[in-house]
Formats: sequence, structure tokens, C-alpha cells
Amino acid sequence: MILQNQNVFDCVDTINRNLMEKSATLIKRASINVNLLDSIKIGDLLADEYGKSGKVCEIEKVNRYGECHYYFKLLKSGTILIIL
Repeated sequence: MILQNQNVFDCVDTINRNLMEKSATLIKRASINVNLLDSIKIGDLLADEYGKSGKVCEIEKVNRYGECHYYFKLLKSGTILIIL
């Protein structure tokens, strides 16, 4: 009975931890689309395939020469640039 109760508590703890933690949106440049980039907001957690990750503190979208440049400035981690 003690072991069974421990398993229940472990499951509840895992569920609560998952609800409280916000997972980072992974950006893979090879399979990215405009809808995903437009859905990213300030305060979201963001990560790219090269290991750069952080909380988005500023977003800039620049249309230039027929391309869309998305700049995601991360808190303490630099900037992630995506060109479509």
C-alpha cells in the first residue's frame, strides 16, 4: 500500500511540475513556417537547433528584398535570426 501511494504521489508531482513549467518552442530552420513564427510572443521560451535558448524579450519582423527577417531577442542569450 505504501508503494502504491508513492507511485500516485510521483504521478501527481510530475503532472503538477509539467503544468507549472513552460516548455520552449523549438525552431528548426529547415521546417519552419510563418504561422509558427507569428505565434511566438514576448515572454515565450524559445530554442533553436544550435542550442541557443531563452525567454523572448523583443521581436522584430523586417520585410527586405522579398524576404521576411524575424529577430527574436532573448533575455541574456543574444538573438535568434530566422530568414524566410
